[in-house]
Amino acid sequence: LGDRLGGVTISQLSLAWCLSMPSVASAIVGARTTARIDSNIAAVKLKLVPDILAEINKAAEETLQPVKGEFYELEREREGKHGAIMRYNLQCLGDDAHLKEL
Repeated sequence: LGDRLGGVTISQLSLAWCLSMPSVASAIVGARTTARIDSNIAAVKLKLVPDILAEINKAAEETLQPVKGEFYELEREREGKHGAIMRYNLQCLGDDAHLKEL
């Protein structure tokens, strides 16, 4: 799809798709470089035509599945693969416990 839209990246296509949904008012994105910021801005400006949206929606329905279990359950398992990248204790005021996480 990205090639058909003139070299749009998968991240731009994903962001444009999310923002095209009526129930989505905004999206939180991460960008470590100005190039990523420019890419995100380009995604916001991307207008997906109905046939492209239908194709993306069909693919999403076939592949995306809801996460089972409690929300954020994987991150709460500190020794698991998700918990290993999380930073804990960041809200401990008056304590230096958060410094160990950084």
